[in-house]
Amino acid sequence: MKIAKYLFIAVCLFLFFACTPAQQKNPPQVSIEIKEKCGDGFCDKLEKEKGICPQDCEMRQQDYKTPEKLYLSMMIHLEGWDDEVENEEKFNGHSNAARKFLAGFDKYNAKATVEARLEFVKAQNNWGDNVLKEFHEKGHGIGLHADLGGNAEEIGMSQEDMNQRLTDMKNQFEKLSGIKIQHASGICSSLDWVEAAIKAGLEFTTGGVAYCVMSMPEEDRPEEFKDCESPLYCHDTYPLEVKGRVHPWRVSDGANWLEHDPNGKLVYFAPENALNWLAEEETGSDAIKKIFDQKDIDAFMDRMQEALEYTKDGEISTMYVGWSIGDANPDLEVLDSWFASIQPYVESGQVEWMSVNDMYDEFLEWEQNVI
Repeated sequence: MKIAKYLFIAVCLFLFFACTPAQQKNPPQVSIEIKEKCGDGFCDKLEKEKGICPQDCEMRQQDYKTPEKLYLSMMIHLEGWDDEVENEEKFNGHSNAARKFLAGFDKYNAKATVEARLEFVKAQNNWGDNVLKEFHEKGHGIGLHADLGGNAEEIGMSQEDMNQRLTDMKNQFEKLSGIKIQHASGICSSLDWVEAAIKAGLEFTTGGVAYCVMSMPEEDRPEEFKDCESPLYCHDTYPLEVKGRVHPWRVSDGANWLEHDPNGKLVYFAPENALNWLAEEETGSDAIKKIFDQKDIDAFMDRMQEALEYTKDGEISTMYVGWSIGDANPDLEVLDSWFASIQPYVESGQVEWMSVNDMYDEFLEWEQNVI
Protein backbone atom coordinates (compact mmCIF):
# COMPACT_ATOMS: atom_id res chain seq x y z
CA MET A 1 0.00 0.00 0.00
CA LYS A 2 2.81 2.38 0.90
CA ILE A 3 4.60 1.66 -2.38
CA ALA A 4 1.46 2.51 -4.35
CA LYS A 5 1.03 5.76 -2.35
CA TYR A 6 4.60 6.90 -3.01
CA LEU A 7 4.29 5.94 -6.66
CA PHE A 8 1.12 8.03 -6.96
CA ILE A 9 2.84 11.09 -5.39
CA ALA A 10 5.86 10.70 -7.69
CA VAL A 11 3.63 10.62 -10.78
CA CYS A 12 1.74 13.72 -9.64
CA LEU A 13 4.97 15.66 -9.09
CA PHE A 14 6.29 14.62 -12.49
CA LEU A 15 3.11 15.75 -14.23
CA PHE A 16 3.12 19.07 -12.30
CA PHE A 17 6.65 20.05 -13.36
CA ALA A 18 6.23 18.71 -16.88
CA CYS A 19 3.12 20.78 -17.51
CA THR A 20 4.33 24.00 -15.85
CA PRO A 21 5.86 26.43 -18.47
CA ALA A 22 9.51 27.09 -17.88
CA GLN A 23 10.31 30.60 -16.73
CA GLN A 24 11.84 32.75 -19.45
CA LYS A 25 15.35 33.49 -18.29
CA ASN A 26 16.05 36.15 -20.93
CA PRO A 27 13.20 38.63 -21.58
CA PRO A 28 12.90 39.97 -25.13
CA GLN A 29 15.70 42.37 -26.02
CA VAL A 30 13.27 45.17 -26.83
CA SER A 31 12.04 45.18 -23.20
CA ILE A 32 15.60 45.47 -21.92
CA GLU A 33 16.29 48.38 -24.27
CA ILE A 34 13.10 50.21 -23.30
CA LYS A 35 13.84 49.74 -19.57
CA GLU A 36 17.34 51.09 -20.05
CA LYS A 37 16.05 54.14 -21.98
CA CYS A 38 13.25 55.07 -19.59
CA GLY A 39 14.27 58.02 -17.46
CA ASP A 40 17.06 59.19 -19.78
CA GLY A 41 15.19 62.45 -20.41
CA PHE A 42 14.90 61.87 -24.16
CA CYS A 43 11.51 61.27 -25.75
CA ASP A 44 12.31 59.13 -28.79
CA LYS A 45 9.82 58.21 -31.51
CA LEU A 46 8.90 54.82 -29.99
CA GLU A 47 8.29 56.29 -26.54
CA LYS A 48 6.15 59.09 -27.94
CA GLU A 49 4.02 56.94 -30.25
CA LYS A 50 3.52 54.01 -27.86
CA GLY A 51 3.41 55.95 -24.60
CA ILE A 52 5.90 53.48 -23.11
CA CYS A 53 7.84 55.97 -20.98
CA PRO A 54 5.63 59.05 -20.67
CA GLN A 55 7.86 60.51 -17.97
CA ASP A 56 10.59 61.10 -20.56
CA CYS A 57 8.23 62.88 -22.96
CA GLU A 58 6.70 65.00 -20.19
CA MET A 59 10.15 65.84 -18.87
CA ARG A 60 11.36 66.81 -22.35
CA GLN A 61 8.38 69.05 -23.01
CA GLN A 62 8.81 70.81 -19.69
CA ASP A 63 12.52 71.41 -20.26
CA TYR A 64 12.27 72.50 -23.90
CA LYS A 65 12.24 76.20 -24.71
CA THR A 66 11.82 77.54 -28.23
CA PRO A 67 15.14 79.18 -29.23
CA GLU A 68 14.78 82.95 -29.45
CA LYS A 69 17.34 83.27 -32.20
CA LEU A 70 17.45 83.43 -35.98
CA TYR A 71 18.90 80.46 -37.86
CA LEU A 72 20.75 81.70 -40.94
CA SER A 73 22.12 80.08 -44.09
CA MET A 74 22.88 80.64 -47.76
CA MET A 75 21.33 78.44 -50.45
CA ILE A 76 24.00 77.91 -53.12
CA HIS A 77 23.00 76.55 -56.53
CA LEU A 78 25.55 74.63 -58.58
CA GLU A 79 24.13 75.14 -62.05
CA GLY A 80 24.69 76.65 -65.45
CA TRP A 81 27.62 74.54 -66.70
CA ASP A 82 25.60 71.94 -68.59
CA ASP A 83 28.48 70.61 -70.70
CA GLU A 84 30.57 69.72 -67.66
CA VAL A 85 29.31 66.13 -67.86
CA GLU A 86 31.39 65.61 -71.03
CA ASN A 87 34.02 68.32 -70.49
CA GLU A 88 36.38 67.78 -67.55
CA GLU A 89 37.90 71.23 -67.89
CA LYS A 90 34.45 72.81 -67.50
CA PHE A 91 33.74 70.68 -64.44
CA ASN A 92 37.07 71.62 -62.86
CA GLY A 93 36.26 75.29 -63.41
CA HIS A 94 32.85 74.89 -61.80
CA SER A 95 34.06 72.83 -58.84
CA ASN A 96 37.00 75.15 -58.21
CA ALA A 97 34.67 78.18 -58.24
CA ALA A 98 32.44 76.41 -55.71
CA ARG A 99 35.36 75.50 -53.45
CA LYS A 100 36.73 79.04 -53.58
CA PHE A 101 33.33 80.48 -52.71
CA LEU A 102 32.68 78.04 -49.84
CA ALA A 103 36.15 78.70 -48.40
CA GLY A 104 34.85 82.12 -47.34
CA PHE A 105 32.41 80.35 -45.00
CA ASP A 106 35.19 78.58 -43.11
CA LYS A 107 36.61 81.79 -41.64
CA TYR A 108 33.30 82.51 -39.85
CA ASN A 109 32.24 78.89 -39.27
CA ALA A 110 29.20 79.69 -41.40
CA LYS A 111 27.05 76.94 -42.88
CA ALA A 112 25.65 76.86 -46.39
CA THR A 113 23.01 74.71 -48.08
CA VAL A 114 24.45 73.51 -51.40
CA GLU A 115 21.89 72.46 -53.99
CA ALA A 116 23.21 70.90 -57.18
CA ARG A 117 21.71 70.21 -60.56
CA LEU A 118 21.84 66.55 -61.53
CA GLU A 119 24.33 67.46 -64.29
CA PHE A 120 26.86 68.49 -61.65
CA VAL A 121 26.34 65.23 -59.76
CA LYS A 122 26.88 63.23 -62.95
CA ALA A 123 29.98 65.26 -63.78
CA GLN A 124 31.64 64.79 -60.39
CA ASN A 125 30.96 61.07 -60.72
CA ASN A 126 32.44 60.98 -64.24
CA TRP A 127 35.60 62.83 -63.22
CA GLY A 128 36.12 61.14 -59.83
CA ASP A 129 35.83 64.24 -57.65
CA ASN A 130 33.00 64.06 -55.08
CA VAL A 131 32.82 67.76 -54.28
CA LEU A 132 29.43 67.44 -52.61
CA LYS A 133 30.66 64.82 -50.16
CA GLU A 134 33.53 67.15 -49.30
CA PHE A 135 31.10 69.99 -48.54
CA HIS A 136 28.80 67.63 -46.63
CA GLU A 137 31.63 66.49 -44.37
CA LYS A 138 32.32 70.15 -43.53
CA GLY A 139 28.80 70.49 -42.16
CA HIS A 140 27.10 72.11 -45.14
CA GLY A 141 23.67 70.89 -46.19
CA ILE A 142 23.22 69.13 -49.54
CA GLY A 143 20.11 69.11 -51.70
CA LEU A 144 18.82 68.76 -55.25
CA HIS A 145 18.21 71.78 -57.47
CA ALA A 146 15.65 70.11 -59.72
CA ASP A 147 14.68 72.97 -62.03
CA LEU A 148 11.58 70.94 -62.87
CA GLY A 149 7.94 71.77 -63.60
CA GLY A 150 8.27 75.45 -64.45
CA ASN A 151 7.41 74.82 -68.09
CA ALA A 152 4.89 72.02 -67.55
CA GLU A 153 2.17 73.54 -69.72
CA GLU A 154 4.58 74.41 -72.52
CA ILE A 155 5.93 70.86 -72.85
CA GLY A 156 2.73 69.05 -71.89
CA MET A 157 4.07 67.54 -68.67
CA SER A 158 1.47 65.63 -66.67
CA GLN A 159 1.27 65.34 -62.89
CA GLU A 160 2.39 61.71 -63.14
CA ASP A 161 5.36 62.77 -65.28
CA MET A 162 6.49 65.34 -62.72
CA ASN A 163 6.06 62.91 -59.83
CA GLN A 164 8.16 60.26 -61.56
CA ARG A 165 10.86 62.59 -62.87
CA LEU A 166 11.44 64.16 -59.46
CA THR A 167 11.58 60.71 -57.87
CA ASP A 168 14.10 59.55 -60.47
CA MET A 169 16.23 62.67 -59.96
CA LYS A 170 16.36 62.16 -56.19
CA ASN A 171 17.22 58.47 -56.50
CA GLN A 172 19.93 59.09 -59.07
CA PHE A 173 21.43 61.93 -57.01
CA GLU A 174 21.67 59.67 -53.96
CA LYS A 175 23.12 56.75 -55.91
CA LEU A 176 25.84 58.85 -57.58
CA SER A 177 26.79 61.01 -54.57
CA GLY A 178 26.27 58.62 -51.65
CA ILE A 179 24.38 61.38 -49.80
CA LYS A 180 20.79 61.07 -48.54
CA ILE A 181 18.65 63.80 -50.12
CA GLN A 182 15.92 65.28 -47.93
CA HIS A 183 14.94 68.26 -50.04
CA ALA A 184 14.80 69.90 -53.44
CA SER A 185 14.49 73.43 -54.79
CA GLY A 186 13.38 74.62 -58.20
CA ILE A 187 10.09 72.70 -58.26
CA CYS A 188 7.52 75.52 -58.48
CA SER A 189 4.95 74.59 -61.10
CA SER A 190 1.40 74.97 -62.32
CA LEU A 191 1.18 71.27 -61.42
CA ASP A 192 0.93 70.10 -57.82
CA TRP A 193 4.61 70.44 -56.92
CA VAL A 194 3.83 69.57 -53.28
CA GLU A 195 2.46 66.20 -54.35
CA ALA A 196 5.51 65.59 -56.55
CA ALA A 197 7.86 66.32 -53.63
CA ILE A 198 5.98 64.06 -51.23
CA LYS A 199 5.76 61.24 -53.78
CA ALA A 200 9.53 61.52 -54.29
CA GLY A 201 10.11 61.01 -50.56
CA LEU A 202 11.33 64.54 -49.91
CA GLU A 203 10.85 65.96 -46.43
CA PHE A 204 11.15 69.71 -47.02
CA THR A 205 11.61 72.19 -49.84
CA THR A 206 13.54 75.42 -50.36
CA GLY A 207 13.92 78.18 -52.94
CA GLY A 208 10.23 78.73 -53.62
CA VAL A 209 9.35 81.88 -55.58
CA ALA A 210 6.13 83.67 -56.49
CA TYR A 211 5.56 81.28 -59.41
CA CYS A 212 4.67 78.61 -56.84
CA VAL A 213 1.20 80.19 -56.55
CA MET A 214 0.39 78.89 -60.05
CA SER A 215 -0.47 75.53 -58.47
CA MET A 216 -3.33 77.23 -56.63
CA PRO A 217 -6.82 77.75 -58.08
CA GLU A 218 -6.85 80.96 -60.12
CA GLU A 219 -9.33 82.65 -57.80
CA ASP A 220 -7.02 82.08 -54.81
CA ARG A 221 -3.85 83.47 -56.37
CA PRO A 222 -2.66 86.96 -55.40
CA GLU A 223 -3.60 89.49 -58.08
CA GLU A 224 -0.05 90.44 -59.02
CA PHE A 225 0.88 86.80 -59.70
CA LYS A 226 -2.43 85.50 -61.04
CA ASP A 227 -1.14 84.64 -64.52
CA CYS A 228 2.63 84.05 -64.37
CA GLU A 229 4.24 82.95 -67.65
CA SER A 230 7.20 81.20 -66.03
CA PRO A 231 9.39 81.19 -62.91
CA LEU A 232 11.69 83.65 -64.70
CA TYR A 233 8.99 86.32 -64.80
CA CYS A 234 7.65 85.60 -61.31
CA HIS A 235 10.90 85.09 -59.45
CA ASP A 236 9.93 87.46 -56.64
CA THR A 237 10.45 86.51 -53.01
CA TYR A 238 7.21 85.04 -51.70
CA PRO A 239 5.42 85.54 -49.34
CA LEU A 240 6.09 89.23 -49.85
CA GLU A 241 6.45 90.16 -46.16
CA VAL A 242 9.38 89.06 -43.99
CA LYS A 243 6.95 88.03 -41.25
CA GLY A 244 5.33 85.58 -43.68
CA ARG A 245 8.68 83.96 -44.50
CA VAL A 246 10.51 83.70 -41.19
CA HIS A 247 8.66 80.69 -39.69
CA PRO A 248 8.59 77.36 -41.61
CA TRP A 249 5.26 75.57 -42.01
CA ARG A 250 3.85 72.23 -43.16
CA VAL A 251 2.02 71.89 -46.46
CA SER A 252 -0.22 69.12 -47.80
CA ASP A 253 -0.89 70.03 -51.44
CA GLY A 254 -0.23 72.68 -54.07
CA ALA A 255 -3.75 74.08 -53.98
CA ASN A 256 -3.38 75.56 -50.48
CA TRP A 257 0.34 75.48 -49.72
CA LEU A 258 0.28 78.95 -48.13
CA GLU A 259 -1.79 77.53 -45.27
CA HIS A 260 -0.15 75.56 -42.48
CA ASP A 261 -1.42 71.99 -42.29
CA PRO A 262 -0.19 70.16 -39.17
CA ASN A 263 -0.71 66.88 -41.03
CA GLY A 264 1.20 67.98 -44.11
CA LYS A 265 4.11 65.74 -45.07
CA LEU A 266 6.31 68.49 -46.55
CA VAL A 267 7.89 71.39 -44.65
CA TYR A 268 8.21 74.68 -46.52
CA PHE A 269 11.18 76.98 -45.81
CA ALA A 270 10.54 80.34 -47.47
CA PRO A 271 13.68 82.03 -48.88
CA GLU A 272 14.97 85.51 -49.38
CA ASN A 273 16.07 86.33 -52.91
CA ALA A 274 19.63 85.96 -54.21
CA LEU A 275 22.02 88.03 -52.09
CA ASN A 276 23.24 89.96 -55.14
CA TRP A 277 19.64 90.83 -56.09
CA LEU A 278 18.44 92.25 -52.78
CA ALA A 279 19.13 95.93 -53.45
CA GLU A 280 17.52 95.70 -56.89
CA GLU A 281 14.49 93.96 -55.41
CA GLU A 282 14.11 96.71 -52.82
CA THR A 283 14.26 99.50 -55.40
CA GLY A 284 12.45 97.68 -58.21
CA SER A 285 15.38 98.23 -60.58
CA ASP A 286 16.77 95.75 -63.12
CA ALA A 287 17.88 92.67 -61.17
CA ILE A 288 19.42 91.11 -64.26
CA LYS A 289 22.59 93.13 -63.62
CA LYS A 290 23.20 91.16 -60.41
CA ILE A 291 25.86 93.53 -59.13
CA PHE A 292 26.92 92.43 -55.65
CA ASP A 293 27.92 95.41 -53.57
CA GLN A 294 27.41 97.20 -50.24
CA LYS A 295 23.84 98.12 -51.21
CA ASP A 296 22.95 94.42 -51.19
CA ILE A 297 24.54 94.00 -47.77
CA ASP A 298 22.56 96.98 -46.44
CA ALA A 299 19.33 95.55 -47.85
CA PHE A 300 20.09 92.19 -46.25
CA MET A 301 20.83 93.71 -42.86
CA ASP A 302 17.50 95.57 -42.91
CA ARG A 303 15.67 92.29 -43.57
CA MET A 304 17.65 90.44 -40.92
CA GLN A 305 16.87 93.12 -38.35
CA GLU A 306 13.18 92.76 -39.10
CA ALA A 307 13.38 88.95 -38.95
CA LEU A 308 14.98 89.20 -35.49
CA GLU A 309 11.83 90.95 -34.26
CA TYR A 310 9.89 87.72 -34.80
CA THR A 311 12.22 85.35 -32.95
CA LYS A 312 10.11 85.70 -29.80
CA ASP A 313 6.95 84.42 -31.50
CA GLY A 314 7.36 80.96 -29.98
CA GLU A 315 8.25 79.38 -33.33
CA ILE A 316 11.46 78.34 -35.09
CA SER A 317 12.82 81.35 -36.98
CA THR A 318 14.85 80.91 -40.17
CA MET A 319 16.34 83.02 -42.93
CA TYR A 320 18.45 82.16 -45.94
CA VAL A 321 19.53 83.99 -49.07
CA GLY A 322 20.39 82.51 -52.44
CA TRP A 323 23.45 82.46 -54.66
CA SER A 324 24.10 80.79 -58.01
CA ILE A 325 27.57 79.58 -58.90
CA GLY A 326 26.93 79.66 -62.62
CA ASP A 327 28.86 82.21 -64.61
CA ALA A 328 29.00 84.65 -61.71
CA ASN A 329 32.42 85.71 -60.47
CA PRO A 330 31.68 87.26 -57.05
CA ASP A 331 33.76 89.89 -55.34
CA LEU A 332 35.04 87.82 -52.41
CA GLU A 333 36.01 90.95 -50.47
CA VAL A 334 32.39 92.11 -50.54
CA LEU A 335 31.33 88.61 -49.48
CA ASP A 336 33.70 88.82 -46.51
CA SER A 337 32.17 92.19 -45.61
CA TRP A 338 28.75 90.52 -45.56
CA PHE A 339 30.01 87.86 -43.13
CA ALA A 340 31.69 90.52 -40.99
CA SER A 341 28.44 92.51 -40.77
CA ILE A 342 26.63 89.45 -39.40
CA GLN A 343 29.37 88.34 -36.99
CA PRO A 344 28.38 90.64 -34.03
CA TYR A 345 24.90 89.09 -34.06
CA VAL A 346 26.44 85.61 -34.03
CA GLU A 347 28.67 86.50 -31.10
CA SER A 348 25.72 87.93 -29.15
CA GLY A 349 23.70 84.74 -29.71
CA GLN A 350 20.96 86.42 -31.74
CA VAL A 351 21.93 84.61 -34.95
CA GLU A 352 23.26 81.10 -35.52
CA TRP A 353 24.67 79.78 -38.79
CA MET A 354 22.97 76.54 -39.77
CA SER A 355 22.25 74.61 -42.97
CA VAL A 356 18.57 74.34 -43.89
CA ASN A 357 18.95 70.58 -43.33
CA ASP A 358 19.82 71.29 -39.69
CA MET A 359 17.03 73.88 -39.50
CA TYR A 360 14.67 71.07 -40.47
CA ASP A 361 15.93 68.99 -37.53
CA GLU A 362 15.35 71.96 -35.22
CA PHE A 363 11.84 72.33 -36.63
CA LEU A 364 11.09 68.65 -35.91
CA GLU A 365 12.32 68.99 -32.34
CA TRP A 366 10.18 72.10 -31.86
CA GLU A 367 7.13 70.24 -33.23
CA GLN A 368 7.74 67.31 -30.90
CA ASN A 369 7.94 69.45 -27.80
CA VAL A 370 5.61 72.36 -28.45
CA ILE A 371 2.78 71.34 -30.78
